[in-house]
Amino acid sequence: MKSQSLSLNILLILLLSSSLIAQTTTITGLVLDESTGRPIPDANVYLENKGIGAASGDGGFFALRNVPAGDQILVVSVLGYRKARLEVSVSGPLRRDVRLQPAAVRIDPVVITATRNERRQSRITAATDILTRSCLTDRPASTAGELVAGMVGLFTNNADHLAGVSTPSIRGAGTEHVLILMDDIPLNSAQGGGVDLNTIPAGALEQIEVLRGGRSALYGAGAVGGIIHLISRQAAFRDGISCGFESMIGSFGTRSASLNAGHRVGPLSWFLGYGETKSDGDFRFKIPDTGLIRTRGNNDSASKSLLFKGAYSPGIRHRFQAVFQRHDTRRGVAGQITYPTPAARRHETRTLVSLRGDHRWTERLGLVHQVYGETWDNRYRDPEGWVPEKDRHENTALGSEIRARYRVADSFEISAGAELRENRLNSTRFSRQNRRTIGAFAQAEINRRILPGLGVSLIPGIRHDRLSDIGKHTSPGFGLLLSLGGKEELILRANMGHAYRAPSFNDLWWPEDMFSRGNPDLKPETANTMDIGFSLRKSGAAWIGLESMFFTSRFRNLIQWGSEDGLVWSPENVGKARIHGIENTLTCRLPGDRFRLKIAYTRMQSTNETPGSPFRGKALIYRPRHKWDVSAGADWHDFSFQLSLRLVGDRYADAANTPGRKMDRISLWNAELGRDFKVNRFTLSLRLEAINLADRTVFLTEGYPGPGREIRLSAGFRY
Repeated sequence: MKSQSLSLNILLILLLSSSLIAQTTTITGLVLDESTGRPIPDANVYLENKGIGAASGDGGFFALRNVPAGDQILVVSVLGYRKARLEVSVSGPLRRDVRLQPAAVRIDPVVITATRNERRQSRITAATDILTRSCLTDRPASTAGELVAGMVGLFTNNADHLAGVSTPSIRGAGTEHVLILMDDIPLNSAQGGGVDLNTIPAGALEQIEVLRGGRSALYGAGAVGGIIHLISRQAAFRDGISCGFESMIGSFGTRSASLNAGHRVGPLSWFLGYGETKSDGDFRFKIPDTGLIRTRGNNDSASKSLLFKGAYSPGIRHRFQAVFQRHDTRRGVAGQITYPTPAARRHETRTLVSLRGDHRWTERLGLVHQVYGETWDNRYRDPEGWVPEKDRHENTALGSEIRARYRVADSFEISAGAELRENRLNSTRFSRQNRRTIGAFAQAEINRRILPGLGVSLIPGIRHDRLSDIGKHTSPGFGLLLSLGGKEELILRANMGHAYRAPSFNDLWWPEDMFSRGNPDLKPETANTMDIGFSLRKSGAAWIGLESMFFTSRFRNLIQWGSEDGLVWSPENVGKARIHGIENTLTCRLPGDRFRLKIAYTRMQSTNETPGSPFRGKALIYRPRHKWDVSAGADWHDFSFQLSLRLVGDRYADAANTPGRKMDRISLWNAELGRDFKVNRFTLSLRLEAINLADRTVFLTEGYPGPGREIRLSAGFRY
């Protein structure tokens, strides 16, 4: 009898438990920016007074489990947006997307590059600088090279206006040590390593992310000094049609026009943009020492760009995207002022095609896969050179990758992926060359709340690459973040890692002639990098941020070209260098962006430490010891004003640090005045831009002058 009673009680308990379980369900959805439609990660999503909550992840996705049936209050909050409270009636599985209104002060943007997943800037360990779409339109720039020139810790060697070559350096690393990405796809060619940012138009970009410090643990070869991630304009996120047009005229015969349109209907969306820019580039400049005035000749440029992006989102968990980009640039090559090349011409065409899928198979498991192909066709001719030249280099890259992320627990996430990339070179100078790279990486993100208001994040990672012509290379990395929350948030960051760059085809296979030859026995250049620092942010009626980062890098096996007999030059792994410094940034914003101020200062020392070298202890060429970037802006009614100053310290143009080849300090003032006003559903815009207000002749690179004062006037509309 007692056993029957016990069995009956157990049965009743089981029935009651199943009844209670049946009364709970799940709420899923996306957290989106109301003004742009873009997803918002790391938002706090919870039920009011229920103790049930979660954070939105990649793509803004969230899932609340074990939600009781009945009327509930869904609350969503994140820094930089107004809190949302929604009444929901729960009777079964429910999907509810939440659109947040941007706050008066826009801060803490979403970053993709640091972890290869969407994270807010305050939640990553890496030192980053971000230019969102609104920031891009506030800068007087026509190319990506002009846009990044004032970013923290970054220096660009640029000259000759739009016809010149713009190559970046991050934390003193050479341009070949900076990885350039376009929509997560590397643009660096295997032939030379560097990327000319003047070939990429500013109007094609949605956001620029600059990550400072070595990141080979995630991205493999090339990510030694840092990464510049160029994110192209997005397919329409909101239903309906959007379009825009802008034209510009300026000094030195500069003119441009661009047109774009986008549309979304149901699960389909697309964006199409086309632009042209032309310039005569015939600016006047002053020759150093003599003071003579000359006009820069053979310095014209003409570029065309086309971007198409289409997306298909059949549901909340899947998104497919196709991208086609083509940038065509024709320009004169003026040469050094002492050795001009009046007949030299260059024609470059870069084409990129990619197919990508983003999937969230479950609440914990996400997958990204992508295939792409890119070509870079570079033609150069100089019929009047000392030795007439007519060269053509066709670089092709084919690649595929797959990445997965799995949230083991709310505080523990694992990411892993594999990549295959093949580089090919057809050239009038080289025999056909190719390189196949197979890489795999793994990364963990551990986030724990130690005490109320005190959190810690640990991000260890490792990557292994196998290069067909170089061999194997393993790159570990580690990041640490401590955050003390509240209205005054203190964040401590630290990162360390091992990074490398594979020798270029030019280094390995340059054909032997009477002056030079390549070296097929070269090893990869390597660097051990480390940085540590803090950021302090105070929010309230105004937003104030202070950041300071100390960094150091030690390079080994640096490739240097030299000659043993004084005749034939060849590269060798002989170089060592140490670069260290500190980056400081102060940012202030008032509500509504009525006033904004940013002051960035980088102090850096770069030293040649090659044993036995006559230049040991000397500064590396074109590495300024000091760099200031100051910008101030204000909005008043429909008007906006921006004033910026860039100060670059002196630097040497030769390895021996000859006093006579010490480059002078540079100060560049730029200003912009704009007005936006609405007419029905149209937004009309007018911009007046002044570059190099002081009208000074500037030499960022020895022998290659930059233009004096330049005025640009632009007008356009958005619908």
